[in-house]
Amino acid sequence: MLGKVRYTLLAAVLLGGTFQPMASQVSALSNMSAGTQISLTLNGEAYQTETAPFVYQGTTYFPVREMGELLGTVVFWHASSNFVTMTYPKLTVRLTNGAVEATVNGQPVSLTAPLKTVDGKMYAPLRFFSEVVGAEVVWNSVSKTVHIQKTNDFIQFTGNNETIWLHSQLGELYIARSYEQSPVHAGKIDMDFKGELSFESGGIRPTPSVITFVDNHGSAGEYYDTYSVLVHNKKIIKQNNASYYKRYEPNLSSYQYYDPDGWIQRAVLTDGKIVTVYDTEGTEIKSYDLPALVGKDEVYSVQGVMEDFLIVRPNQSGFLTYVDLNDDSVVELYKHLLTGRDLDYFSNRQDPYAGDDLRYIGYDSWMDTNPLIFFYKSPFAPEYIDYNRVLYDRHK
Repeated sequence: MLGKVRYTLLAAVLLGGTFQPMASQVSALSNMSAGTQISLTLNGEAYQTETAPFVYQGTTYFPVREMGELLGTVVFWHASSNFVTMTYPKLTVRLTNGAVEATVNGQPVSLTAPLKTVDGKMYAPLRFFSEVVGAEVVWNSVSKTVHIQKTNDFIQFTGNNETIWLHSQLGELYIARSYEQSPVHAGKIDMDFKGELSFESGGIRPTPSVITFVDNHGSAGEYYDTYSVLVHNKKIIKQNNASYYKRYEPNLSSYQYYDPDGWIQRAVLTDGKIVTVYDTEGTEIKSYDLPALVGKDEVYSVQGVMEDFLIVRPNQSGFLTYVDLNDDSVVELYKHLLTGRDLDYFSNRQDPYAGDDLRYIGYDSWMDTNPLIFFYKSPFAPEYIDYNRVLYDRHK
């Protein structure tokens, strides 16, 4: 049974855009109710639209952009064709400026009143939002208040020119790429939410994308459960999960390198112990057993992957570690990059967690030795001191 997600489930991506109303529309709308103050509640909570709703000839109109956002859809204005789309899992709505009907999942649906445009903003009859989007709408004519009740089972995220919806109870994943397109069902994620969920997405196109959901839970937020899926052609082809305690650093999801044939792109997926590398077709090409390589039976965060090395951090012992894949040698980097009291401090630190604070950035391909680059800030440095750039020569 999936736990309750403790945060607002409504979000949307909105691009700015304006409509040019016809003169007849502007003239007709000059007769709309003036000075009418219309209030709005959603699931019992008051909400104030930035663009004021209005009543015209007995019909209450609300702005399409804001209502679409409030109800969890992605709203996009197609400027060249002068129409709007509202997208949501299993729902694609098209609204054309001035029309008396909408297109819902490819089928025409009559509106109770025509769409209106005022000051470059499109408005739709209130009943449209209840009939098409599935919200329960009650109009109180005495208080001039619209009460909306709508259960939104999907959590929505955006990133990498994509919109992602995740069903908070069933784990069903929907993806829209580009983000304004109709969502495609990618598959189901095996999840057990316990706390607050966040989202990470990576991948260099056309490399398959790794999408990760991070569930942060515990009385002090000390647990991090990650649920990662490898998505190719908008379909889940592989998934796994890992659990981290106190310390969580996002795992690397892709990398690229150059060889005589050009740039080679790879996707990376890990369950905290096995790192698997995939090609651009989503085919597994290699995997690494981290406990066996490092010699510690722990869960690892994967900070760097290249053809000849790995950068990983064991969760409990906490020291960023370099693994040379040519000879399987292992180096705890802090011993080579830190000195003096910094070295002593991290050698013995247990609070808030064991280990160092080195951050892997990449490697310098312009230098002959291709050193690894790290950022580091001393705990003894003043607050105004920024991170230092330190290098590790892995060929010594």
